Amino acid sequence: MPEQPTPHAGHQSVTRSLIDLLSERERKGIATYGRSLETFNGRSAPQDLIEELLDAVQYARQWQMERAKLIEVVKSAIEWREANREVRISDLWTNDIALIKVIDELGDIQL
Repeated sequence: MPEQPTPHAGHQSVTRSLIDLLSERERKGIATYGRSLETFNGRSAPQDLIEELLDAVQYARQWQMERAKLIEVVKSAIEWREANREVRISDLWTNDIALIKVIDELGDIQL
């Protein structure tokens, strides 16, 4: 693998975000099960891990599929805009089937 550059200042602390997420998960676990996750709790940690990883793979694929759809819709909107630069705003909502199609596609996506 190629050598990576030294990181520069970013925007948000990943570690702080993980700490916050872990704290929230612990609160949820206590609310649901009456306790935090503990060792020797009668469950199979490897089985739980496999099940969680399978869920994670599904979420990653869902994200990938939704991202592809969003890119497709945005490209369609950009292409429509490029092809219709001379259209008046008042015409957009009543006469253009392409815009209506793009808006309809966006309606199917929950952002």
